[in-house]
Amino acid sequence: MFLGRDNEGETHVCGSAFWIINVQSPDELAKKYRPAYLVTAAHVIEELREQGVKSFRIRVNLKTGEAVWLDAMSIDRWKEHPGRTVDVSILKLGIYEEWDHAGWPTTAFVTTDSIKEDHADIELGDEVFSVGLFWPHKGKTRNIPVVRIGNIAALRDEKVETKRGTFADVYLMEARSLGGMSGSPVFIDIVRARLTGKEIGRITGGIMGPFRFRLLGLISAHYTGADDELATREIAQQELKKLNMGVVDVVPADKILTGLEPFRQAEEDESREYRGGGVFIQVGDTSPSTNVTSHLASSTLEISDTGRKKD
Repeated sequence: MFLGRDNEGETHVCGSAFWIINVQSPDELAKKYRPAYLVTAAHVIEELREQGVKSFRIRVNLKTGEAVWLDAMSIDRWKEHPGRTVDVSILKLGIYEEWDHAGWPTTAFVTTDSIKEDHADIELGDEVFSVGLFWPHKGKTRNIPVVRIGNIAALRDEKVETKRGTFADVYLMEARSLGGMSGSPVFIDIVRARLTGKEIGRITGGIMGPFRFRLLGLISAHYTGADDELATREIAQQELKKLNMGVVDVVPADKILTGLEPFRQAEEDESREYRGGGVFIQVGDTSPSTNVTSHLASSTLEISDTGRKKD
């Protein structure tokens, strides 16, 4: 889905985000209770704060075919990753039945364990793809994310200097990106990364793990500049911003997992409460909060004209 901000009576898109579902919740409650989290790049939220923006909106697709902007929410709901060099922010926000969205399960992330399970390392040149906002064609009545295909240009052998002025543990991905793609998920097709042609048709569940696609990470930023270091120094910064070098930082999926740690205690508390009844999640109020709060209640959810949930 797309993030947006209000300006002069209009809402403008400003970045991409996607849902993950933490199926590794305490006491194996994942079968019934699956906390959902919205994920984006932290610098998208940081830039809004630097501009003095106090609230943000999200544009969701509905199963009826159109998209709606939800009511503005406090920007303070986002929790930035505790690691200063990790460009990830997370918002706890449930996915309602009326929304045409799904969460990507944390068990389908690329991790050290998944690499062993799939019998496949992540390698240079592996084909990957991202899904996110191309703002010139965001969709008039419905979110229309675009798919961009690239390759792993550099592995995590050495930390990379980023636009945020930090050295970060990231993949480099060869793919042209624009600002709206920040926060987009990046996936790898585990099957096609290892096999080609007729071999794909012969795959059985015993060869690979339970997932064909895994989340490699999220897009942080793309590089701008000239083709060589000396030329870069001679070009004005404003002009450098126009030169896309076709290489993108990708924050690894395991960093997103560690970003969920601040939510662990709340999950444990909610898991215990869940045994006593149903859970609904409030959205749409603009009061400062670190995340969206779950409550026990018997309620009927409906969408208003603005997309706001009511109980």
